[in-house]
Amino acid sequence: MDIKETIELIEFFNKISVDIKDVTNPQELHDGQKVVEATYTYENKNYTTKKLYYKNISQTDDVKNPEEIEEYFGSPVFWLDIEKHKWPKDSEENPSMEKDVFPDITDDADFLMLIKEIYEKILSISQEGRSPRYYVNLDNNNHLHDILLLIKEYINSKGNPIDKDWFSKLVFKWDKKNDILKRVSLHPNFGYRTFISPNLETNIKNAFKEIDKMKEFQNYLKLLETRKQIILQGPPGTSKTYQAKRIAAHIILKDTPNIDINEEVDKEEKNEASAFADLKFKSDGNGKYEGQWSIIQFHPSYNYEDFVRGIQISTGEQSKQPEYNTVNRIFAEMADAAQKEKERAKSANDDNVKKFVLIIDEINRANVAAVLGELIYGLEYRGASIEIPYKIGDTKSLIVPDNLYVIGTMNTADRSIGHIDYAVRRRFAFVSLLPEKKIIEAYYEQRQNTIPNDVKEKVVGQDGIWTLVDDLFKKSETLSRDFDAEDVQIGHTYFLAPNEEELNIKIKYQIIPILKEYIKDGILIGESKKQVQELENKFKT
Repeated sequence: MDIKETIELIEFFNKISVDIKDVTNPQELHDGQKVVEATYTYENKNYTTKKLYYKNISQTDDVKNPEEIEEYFGSPVFWLDIEKHKWPKDSEENPSMEKDVFPDITDDADFLMLIKEIYEKILSISQEGRSPRYYVNLDNNNHLHDILLLIKEYINSKGNPIDKDWFSKLVFKWDKKNDILKRVSLHPNFGYRTFISPNLETNIKNAFKEIDKMKEFQNYLKLLETRKQIILQGPPGTSKTYQAKRIAAHIILKDTPNIDINEEVDKEEKNEASAFADLKFKSDGNGKYEGQWSIIQFHPSYNYEDFVRGIQISTGEQSKQPEYNTVNRIFAEMADAAQKEKERAKSANDDNVKKFVLIIDEINRANVAAVLGELIYGLEYRGASIEIPYKIGDTKSLIVPDNLYVIGTMNTADRSIGHIDYAVRRRFAFVSLLPEKKIIEAYYEQRQNTIPNDVKEKVVGQDGIWTLVDDLFKKSETLSRDFDAEDVQIGHTYFLAPNEEELNIKIKYQIIPILKEYIKDGILIGESKKQVQELENKFKT
């Protein structure tokens, strides 16, 4: 079961709630029985079970060691009453769930469909890496809602061990001795480890890390939808450009059916054909265009005439003399395309209008205020006409519509960040992408079947490269006071490698050179030079 499948399971179980009502009458109480009705709520519909029976294990003759079980749980223990529910079987005699079990729960057709779906999901969890002798017993010897509540509690704990009381109503094993079949007690952690396999435990933990990342990503999307322009900032190796593309793809492709948006971005990154790559913006320079997103990179000589509108020199076809023409550049072209799409739509609803995204990589490497010019006003007042120095046709005006989004990326370790003045900063919302050890750990945990564990140990072990490099940025003796660690620390992507060979290449040709550059720039100081040399010697291939 992969992370995506685990997330889908978590989302399914989170949609279900179960309320238990004790309906035991005095006679049943006297007989050591407990009777409940379970009400399931799913997608705003309530379904209530028939009466479901339990029996105090001290009053049954099919429990091998009731005293030990009650002592372990510290209270009376009730298991499925096999006099009322005839379907418990051992691992060699699996009952028909639909014929023997489900009719004891309900006769309602809609409820039966939900019960079947829940049961299938439970099977996918309890069978994860398990022998049938475990999961057959678990699934057919217990009330379904007790297993469901156990799963929900485990999900609520985000994959961490839960209180043993959640296992008190569950039977995990039958013991056949001298042809007598008896239900057997749980010893410490037996039920937990029988139901939740180590692989599933890891998947659930990683799934919640992924869910947290998805929530964070949704926040980026909301911020961009609200502010229209954001800057993703952080040190090198924190996936700023990749995240910018992911945001652009979600903005543009979110309503496209049967498409995996992250997969589309991955393909584009590898220069493979994809729906996202096909939507790259192209213009013929005469008002005709196709596509919805583009990526450019600022550099020190980049200027207003390269970005917004400027003079283009060309040779006349007939005169062969230089001709000077005013032309739109990438920003004005995309603004014009976005405005035409707004004018073309039957509705004021933005969801019906094509959206355009311009990604500006390394935005702080140019003099941003000079490059933007009047756009500093236009980005703030979307839809307003602004006058610019260059005329095309009979107009000097330009409109920045609200269906054109701008995403910048900024390397916080670059000293040129001072070029972004306060006026520009007010126009953008800044999002920090920081180096995270948990991303590295999750990467190797998710690939534990394909990447040897010693590779992970070489990265995040006690003497691993990440651990030692991270230490350089946490000590005042090695990090200059002029810098914050979060602005300069080497990002997690430098430490992700599918095998030891590629990891060694990254250490030798990327990580060590960056550290040496930081020493030259005065970012790393003191004993850092000696420590970096030791790192180079330690990880020399």
